[in-house]
Amino acid sequence: MSESCFLRCVTTFNSRALTEDEAICVDHCAGKHVKVNKKVMEIYMEIQPQITKKRMDEMAALQESLEKQKQPSQETQENKASSLPGSGKTTLCGALVEFLKSLHATSHVIPITYDELIPADVLRHHDNISQWKEARRDVLNCVQNLILCLTGLKEFSMANSFEMSVREEMIKTVVNMKKTKVYIIVDDNMYYRSMRYEYYQLARLYKLSFCQLFVQCSVTDALNRNSSRDTSVAVPQKVITRMAERLQPPDKQNNPWERFSLTLPSEVWTVTKMTEISDFLNYVAEHPVMRPENDSDVCQESRIICSTNVMHQVDVTLRKIIGDRMRQGRETGLPRDELQVQSKALVNERQHILEGIRTGRVIVPPDICKDIELAQSNGGQRLRDFLHSLLTKS
Repeated sequence: MSESCFLRCVTTFNSRALTEDEAICVDHCAGKHVKVNKKVMEIYMEIQPQITKKRMDEMAALQESLEKQKQPSQETQENKASSLPGSGKTTLCGALVEFLKSLHATSHVIPITYDELIPADVLRHHDNISQWKEARRDVLNCVQNLILCLTGLKEFSMANSFEMSVREEMIKTVVNMKKTKVYIIVDDNMYYRSMRYEYYQLARLYKLSFCQLFVQCSVTDALNRNSSRDTSVAVPQKVITRMAERLQPPDKQNNPWERFSLTLPSEVWTVTKMTEISDFLNYVAEHPVMRPENDSDVCQESRIICSTNVMHQVDVTLRKIIGDRMRQGRETGLPRDELQVQSKALVNERQHILEGIRTGRVIVPPDICKDIELAQSNGGQRLRDFLHSLLTKS
């Protein structure tokens, strides 16, 4: 008001005092501003309750829609941390997308759903492992291209069907409206820690924020919910069971890169719960992942992740080899006593090999480790041949 009246009324600087015309003008100008401000406050006090009521109605409608999306769960008998098909993670992601859109006028939300991007036959049946892993890499590349576009490092182009799914119009909206914050929500099981670590690496590379939302659900509940789905989208029971056995929940204590992880029980996604998640995301947004100044720290962290993945593959492969040998023994008619002795010897040798790899006494050839980490199609067979030779020597 002071600046406006000064520019409007003061016309000369010949004296320190206002002239008569200037004083009259200032009185009129100040009076008009006071009256306008009073009128604005009167109108605001009149419509503010209406705005508040409208907002509360919107929140109530959102909560009602979220509750309808929730399927009734069965009594659980097995309590195991999991983020499996049927756990409710996709329902959570859908609800979170809508909630964030309604809450933040200056932000944008881009959902990336693996179930929609990977063909159903590849997603539900992992018979062709290389095809499944290739599809997952395509999704990861899609997310990276999306980040490059949003950060202005490249122009967006729909190079394949995965990128077409996020729609070029969505990118244009983000760029043109100058959104201050963009959420990329990736909806997937990611039961191996190494799967999630790939996205953390992207965040660190481009100095973005990174967090994990882990939906805790029992295998029993996941199987029950999955059985109620249409057969065209239901996941085979053995796949869910296998995922549950291999599931690696976030471990904030031993993995610093997983420190921003929020574990959520599979439940009705209420407005209160959505607000809690939103507050968590806002906090994470203030702490982007920064690349360590010492690259040796990055290399050491990567080696830990890689070694964990290789050890898991070694353990799984050894179990399969031992199972095959025991099956062959039964088929050839070995006596029960000999089968028991052979089983005990093979199990002891398996533990001996695993301990040897952990301590460095047994070295898995680096080229085999590299093939496993890069998901090469021949990596599994080469590892099997190597471990088979170790068991043969025993």
